[in-house]
Amino acid sequence: MTPDASQLFTVPENSELTTRIGNDAPGDFALAIDGSPMQQPIAPVVAAAAVSGKVLKGILATDGTVTLQNAGQPIATWAFKVIEDRPPVIAFTADPSAASNGSLTLAYKITDDYLSLIHISEPTRPY
Repeated sequence: MTPDASQLFTVPENSELTTRIGNDAPGDFALAIDGSPMQQPIAPVVAAAAVSGKVLKGILATDGTVTLQNAGQPIATWAFKVIEDRPPVIAFTADPSAASNGSLTLAYKITDDYLSLIHISEPTRPY
């Protein structure tokens, strides 16, 4: 099975590929990239019933063709082009200042070549 050019997926380096296989699918499933095993043995999904089944995972570090196999026979193939993932850039857009209630105010901009995820948590007070 050889994918055509329209099936080429471009992904950032070290992306995780996850393949879910339903509970009722019998077989010995595995992922291979360019013929070499890609992941650890199948582990059952510990989650809600809607997504239960078998999960295959692998890291996409280089360009290649990933094949889903059942008992060593190819059943699906995907081609991946891996591109560099540059680190995000964070910069202040104004000097830190004090808000009217005395708290610290920070103005900043985050840029990333793919996606910026920000998690800001409030410090907890020991009571």
